[in-house]
Amino acid sequence: MPEFILNHGTPQASEQYCALDPFTRGYVEAMFFTETGDLEDGELQHANVAELAPESWECIAKDCAAFQATDAFKSQWFDYEHAGRDFWYTRNGHGCGFWDGDWSEPHATALTEAARQFDFIDLYRGGDGLIYLY
Repeated sequence: MPEFILNHGTPQASEQYCALDPFTRGYVEAMFFTETGDLEDGELQHANVAELAPESWECIAKDCAAFQATDAFKSQWFDYEHAGRDFWYTRNGHGCGFWDGDWSEPHATALTEAARQFDFIDLYRGGDGLIYLY
């Protein structure tokens, strides 16, 4: 399987992505990993970071900050990018996440429970061509 390389789309989007904290970068990377590529409908097949709507950036920042403020997150030192990816995977019910053995107990359970307090989230392309979260 080829390595996933996040497509930033533009130099400005690359700068915006690189300015994020490591947790949020991991979250955005996982989001694009699971929602783009060889999908049945192809709507987001070639999507990139530059296509995120301003409202999507706001939602991403809000959710990542809220998760990082939970007691479960504050209780342990992390590989923050890995934690961001696992937040996306766990909240959306993917086949990996905090619970899959990479995190020690009781932290894995606490992180999983904290992530599951956040609603499932998905991406779609709006009529304006930008990517939104719902």
